[in-house]
Amino acid sequence: MLQTDFAHLRTPFAYRRDIDGLRALAVIPVLLFHAGFGVTGGFVGVDIFFVISGYLITSIIAREMIQGTFTFKGFWERRIRRIFPPAFFVTLITVIAGAWILLPLVFRGLAKAGLAQIGMVANFYFWKQDGYFAGPSDLEPLLHMWSLAVEEQFYFFFPLLLVGLMARGESRTRLVLGIIFTLSLLWSFYGVFHFKMATFFLLPARAWELLLGSLLALLPLAKLGSISLRNAIALTGLACILYPLFFYNHTTPFPGHNAILPCLGTALLIYSGGSGSSWCASLLSLPPVVYIGKISFSLYLWHWPLLVYGRHLSPHGLSSGTTAALLAASFLLAIFSYHFIEQPFRRKAIFPTRQSLFKGFGWITVVVAVSFTAIYKLDGIPSRFQGDAERFLEASSVSKKTGYLTGSFDSIPPVLDESDFTPGDTLLWGDSHGRHILPLFQHLSSEGESKIYAACRPSTPPLLGINMSTNETLSPHNDQVLAAINSDAIKRVFLVGRWNFYYQLGNNSQQAALIDERGTRRPAPEVFKKGLQRTITALREKEIEVFILKQVPSQHLDPSASLWHASRLDRAQDQVGVTITEHAQSQEAVNELLDSFVGPGVTILDPLELFSLKNGHTKVQENGKVLYYDNHHLSVDGALFLKPLIRPYFRKP
Repeated sequence: MLQTDFAHLRTPFAYRRDIDGLRALAVIPVLLFHAGFGVTGGFVGVDIFFVISGYLITSIIAREMIQGTFTFKGFWERRIRRIFPPAFFVTLITVIAGAWILLPLVFRGLAKAGLAQIGMVANFYFWKQDGYFAGPSDLEPLLHMWSLAVEEQFYFFFPLLLVGLMARGESRTRLVLGIIFTLSLLWSFYGVFHFKMATFFLLPARAWELLLGSLLALLPLAKLGSISLRNAIALTGLACILYPLFFYNHTTPFPGHNAILPCLGTALLIYSGGSGSSWCASLLSLPPVVYIGKISFSLYLWHWPLLVYGRHLSPHGLSSGTTAALLAASFLLAIFSYHFIEQPFRRKAIFPTRQSLFKGFGWITVVVAVSFTAIYKLDGIPSRFQGDAERFLEASSVSKKTGYLTGSFDSIPPVLDESDFTPGDTLLWGDSHGRHILPLFQHLSSEGESKIYAACRPSTPPLLGINMSTNETLSPHNDQVLAAINSDAIKRVFLVGRWNFYYQLGNNSQQAALIDERGTRRPAPEVFKKGLQRTITALREKEIEVFILKQVPSQHLDPSASLWHASRLDRAQDQVGVTITEHAQSQEAVNELLDSFVGPGVTILDPLELFSLKNGHTKVQENGKVLYYDNHHLSVDGALFLKPLIRPYFRKP
């Protein structure tokens, strides 16, 4: 390496208070966003962290390489001391708390997420789940660890790359990193529309954010001598951050091009702050702001599990007061973690030597991994439930995978394979909501000794000509169902689906879009309406009578869990269900559409009356039997509970 290469990196790296302050500007919006306190674009705080991390890591590694003091062992020792102690501690406490709060299947999933976290692949794990913005993700206690995994993966690959590049000179280093930066950015632009979940969670589409910080450290940028110019650039950077904080929301495609503003703003603040004082740098350097920045890592780790467990224990959502109290508790725990976990490890008061650190954390990792694996293999330890609490396991343990019609088929199977039953004339056609009432149709088939047929497939609404932007197998499946219907045999079809979900699909930026042959740009309600119209028309042309079952009330939480918590916390169990008013409001638009199709041969069935209590809440249990196996699917008892609504439309042969 030439002596003239990286000349600006040959001076020692000085601590910058404004960068700690910038961490505070990153973490506070994340907390407020997750708490629902008005900062609708607060999720960009994670991107601010990425740019800061890229800048600091590169600044430190490059200087050590120039000085000849860099070693991979030394680098990983610092990373372990910085990241692993608080992350391990929070993960362990979160899993221990889950033993008291979570049902077995959910607790089993938490253990798996914990294994992904300690294996530095939490982002891959959550990539395959429901997504950062989706409803169920609000109940994942370790979801926030995805961003930590992205950084850990970057820390693993980047030093190897930088060591190899810097040995070949400054221009080669900047060129290769610039190419990787550009490719990652372009992939993010493309993936945010075509591979939404992977783009959000995985390193390839996020690498450019970290590399922006790296390039900022490696480029010999001129110092800003004019305070007016520093103020102008810093204020521009601050504006680039503030705009997305308050004008982005869950519908904003992200990261992609929308991540440029907060990342650019962060880079401008780092650049201007490195040249001298400015209004923004002075603000970020205020002692309270700096202190929040110092505890920001622990604060980020603690706040999410507290909010999530608060939601698990609150069947009707968290109040503003409770949410504020949980955020305050996050600060207290973060202060504790910073002073009694982070600092002792970083100052080598614990595991003072590198060898003792590697050995100690190796053993800790093995012990924790074995413990989490045991929880997973023991199916979430259902033995935690004794006595009356055992009934909460019965509904939640119902299999979600049986009874589906998948793959290629020419005929539709009966719900009960009884050869001596007479041929039937009824078809149950739906998605998983059709599958969850299958026990009722099995009962009706047995009761009438006639064959009833079922064509249900998960996440597949019984709407002809409809696909999702991420799954184009829906339409071919439904075409097969229609082709398999023998008009001489099938006279009645029950259409069952999670209607409101499909009707609003795409309102969240991370969701797939509902599409048909006319493309992806049309609103989901319009596509939904045309699909339902197409389906009803096709069935009526065959002189088939159509019954459409409206959705049962969706609950905020799994009723089994809510009833379990209510029984232990002395709460009224008949107030666990969502209110009738809330259910009606959530279904109003789609129910109005369904009702518009009422006519000759088309009947709409509404289960709400069966599920209504006099106190204004919806019913989640009957005679000690839980009616749901999760927050929106019925249990076997719940399916049979619909018999008074469905039975009148069946005739015995």
